[in-house]
Amino acid sequence: MRNYFTTVLLFISIMATAQNEPIGPTTRKALEKFDWFKAEYEGYKVSKKTLNALKEVDKTTDYRIVVVLGTWCSDSQREVPHFYKIVDQMGFPEANILIVLVDENKNDASGLSKQFTVKYVPTFVFIDANGNELGRIVEAPNKKLESDWHNIISGQ
Repeated sequence: MRNYFTTVLLFISIMATAQNEPIGPTTRKALEKFDWFKAEYEGYKVSKKTLNALKEVDKTTDYRIVVVLGTWCSDSQREVPHFYKIVDQMGFPEANILIVLVDENKNDASGLSKQFTVKYVPTFVFIDANGNELGRIVEAPNKKLESDWHNIISGQ
């Protein structure tokens, strides 16, 4: 009986850890449950000028975005809510976004982080309609997220 009890406690402990640090494909709704999401989302000011330029280029470009992040990572906690603020303001279709959560070793159950050669998080990978990578933003943007996004899809 004691071994059974120990096994059950170990299983509960593993499940609790897995729930606190989820990995694999997820949804925006799941990310919004984290404490850090709302404050970063609301506090980010999107550049209107850059957003307008981004919207113009976006109309002529067919692409998808893979977002690889760690819920434990401060860069992810900052940049992913900023990303969604831009998504909302430009009306980018969420169906064109794949979100993948990774552990601290940058691994996920689906193997997507390896497929996209993710070494640092967050990584935003922009992929054209043919499956070719247009570019990526890794950890933090060079300028602002919307500027780097614009430069990637406009080929600059």
